[in-house]
Amino acid sequence: DIYSDSELIRAYSAVGEYDKAITLLENRVELQQNNIQAWASLAAAYYEAGRISEAIETLEQAKERFPQAATQIDGFIADIRAGELSI
Repeated sequence: DIYSDSELIRAYSAVGEYDKAITLLENRVELQQNNIQAWASLAAAYYEAGRISEAIETLEQAKERFPQAATQIDGFIADIRAGELSI
């Protein structure tokens, strides 16, 4: 269930097992494509794993899906490009 997945995602991230967290988050985005938090969490996991281009690509896709959040998403992308994103 999603609660259990959330706990696993936090645990994997806490110990640096980002690939495992990413796999769970990719599945969550696939199942919950209208959940902006799922997209943001996936982008954050990519970022934490050093997969910067994938983080930005995920945010760009989220911006297309959630145009009402474009300004905030653009801010996250700018912070990533500047190396200033704080998670």
